[in-house]
Amino acid sequence: MAAGRIGKAKKQHMDRREFLRRASIGAAGVMAGGLGGILPAKGGQRTRGPLLGIAIDNERDYWPILPGQETFVQRMVVRHLEGDPNKIQPIPGSFLAPTLRLTKGDTLRCLMTNNLYDPSIIHWHGVNTSEHNDGLPNHDVDQGGVYNYNFPIGNRAGTYWYHPHPNNFTGFQVYFGMAGSLIVSDSEEQSLPLPRGEFDFPLIIQDKRFDDNNQFLYGVNPFIGTIGDRVLVNGKPDFELSAATRVYRLRLINGSNARLYKLVWSNGLPLHVIGTDGGLLDKPYQKPYVMLGPGQRVELWADFRNLPVGTTLTLKSLEFPGTAVGFGGGQGPHNGSAIDVMKVRIDRNEIESLTLPRTLASFERHDYSQCINADRPRKFAFSFDGGWFVNGHSYQEGQVARNEIVENRTLECWEFVNETGSLAVTHPMHIHGPQFQIYRRSCLPEFRSAWKGVREGYVDEGWRDTVVLMPGERVQLLIKFGPHAGLSLYHCHNLDHEDMGMMRHYKIV
Repeated sequence: MAAGRIGKAKKQHMDRREFLRRASIGAAGVMAGGLGGILPAKGGQRTRGPLLGIAIDNERDYWPILPGQETFVQRMVVRHLEGDPNKIQPIPGSFLAPTLRLTKGDTLRCLMTNNLYDPSIIHWHGVNTSEHNDGLPNHDVDQGGVYNYNFPIGNRAGTYWYHPHPNNFTGFQVYFGMAGSLIVSDSEEQSLPLPRGEFDFPLIIQDKRFDDNNQFLYGVNPFIGTIGDRVLVNGKPDFELSAATRVYRLRLINGSNARLYKLVWSNGLPLHVIGTDGGLLDKPYQKPYVMLGPGQRVELWADFRNLPVGTTLTLKSLEFPGTAVGFGGGQGPHNGSAIDVMKVRIDRNEIESLTLPRTLASFERHDYSQCINADRPRKFAFSFDGGWFVNGHSYQEGQVARNEIVENRTLECWEFVNETGSLAVTHPMHIHGPQFQIYRRSCLPEFRSAWKGVREGYVDEGWRDTVVLMPGERVQLLIKFGPHAGLSLYHCHNLDHEDMGMMRHYKIV
């Protein structure tokens, strides 16, 4: 079987009214997915190293999330095909996809079968891979179609994740349950004295709303997106981590459609950040709070050794202004409202020998003067006109404008501009392909009072693939393209903005 998509019929996209109707009432029935295995063909990128072969079946299902009636969900059901099965770690009792734990140099082969009503494709968020393997929306397959991935893991150790990425349906499918974490290790990370095993814990954070029948309410506000009033962590409400008096490595993934989090511990426990989207930082950074936008990840060194057994602490998101509260948010939860994320219960004493390292990983910092466009950064401005636009353009499948063509293996400065005037909306911007570094931020004077309430929580010291832009903010980032040529993507990771057009291709030549 040739690598690529099979069974790709002419796309039948629903209009938004039908899209929201389905979201509010769920889908009728559950399709029992067959488990007949089929190995992916050996196509795609040149691969080497240990192999993990999996199948992902996109399925409709019902799941017991709250007491009473089961909730309609959509799932990525992962099946082992070849290689070490221990690299696949299901989350007990969760409808979310399992954690995939890989090592740099491993090869991942995956055969995705789409059993949903709507088109789908899987994106490996943060993983730098070829155009064919990235999971672009122009590669989505209809119901009954399959797609074949085959690529090496070239990223440094870090916390990545995987989720669907079809045009118009990404927000719906992620909201209804299609997300999983992908953890990469490497030799440098393995040499460091960091928590391992059960003390290395990925946490996917998503906010939801439920109706009286325990069904997800998916209501898109065109300005702020879908905001919930209840947080699920790893697919579970009222999540509580049973912990010892040890140090934990907490890998936080913001899998929410639109909500930003301003994270603090309820007891004032220090927030030591050791990693971001693209892996470990050069050293730990202590923050008074941590801002985490949709699509972003952060790794915390959480030291519980001095807490008495019986202690319960809460990871909270504090209220903050400046995120379009006035656009439909004031009557309920909004992007900036306070919410509890999870609890940690210290229930046992154990001896801990780890101490916070003074240094972590080594990496090269980009030099702005080496950018080929240092005298004129490439500018991307965001606007709204019945839909969301970048430089006046919305998403068109395969379309690349002249200013969206970049040269392989060159360093550039990109400038994202969220000077939105009266439409004060936050945009977490994600770039597929290589990770980037944040060079500079600024904010318009009229938005600075709100900006001051979040800027100390930015973690701009390491590698990122997603950057939060508050209203009035301008961010310059340094990105070195490659090694893969071809089409790639950049878009707002407020998934509802993305589905409304704030997504564009760029091309590496």
